Amino acid sequence: MEDFFSPDFSHQLSDRLLAARTVVVSGRLDQHAAARVTAQLTALAQTPDRISLYLSAYGDDFEAGQALYDLVRFVGPRVRVVATGTVAGAAVIVYAAPPRQERFCLPNARFTLKRPERRAAPTRDLEAEAEEIRRLREQFTRLLADATGQPLTRIEEDTRRPISLSAADAVDYGLAGRLVQHVNEIS
Repeated sequence: MEDFFSPDFSHQLSDRLLAARTVVVSGRLDQHAAARVTAQLTALAQTPDRISLYLSAYGDDFEAGQALYDLVRFVGPRVRVVATGTVAGAAVIVYAAPPRQERFCLPNARFTLKRPERRAAPTRDLEAEAEEIRRLREQFTRLLADATGQPLTRIEEDTRRPISLSAADAVDYGLAGRLVQHVNEIS
């Protein structure tokens, strides 16, 4: 049996996932992860068949989240997303990119809604940094309001402090389209 962490096994696994039109985003969502997912989505977009994105990620790099949000909406094939664990911070934006009917979550998925607090690379100009944080917060609030159907004021209030939603709560909130138990429910 090959070592799970060996480069050969990793390459084989990546090839199998791409052949299955599947992208996995797990762990920290940052610029490196966004670049990897961008490459995978772009490669898969060469044919019109649906893409499945499995998501269990967290991170404060909202620029990475916004880049993937735009790309999921941009590519030609439909993308469905399945929350498989914790989806927090910038990853919530990625989860919200497809239409609600294409957003699924497994029973133990959890969502943490929190607005941007700081940039990944602080600047020396505090006024410019404060303006950038304000801009990111407004953009985050608008994207989440559009994705959930919640009013902007509710999103602003709910994200003043991080809030956690269970899978069922995420469906009720309008973030998740449907809670599923098995892959047959989304095929």
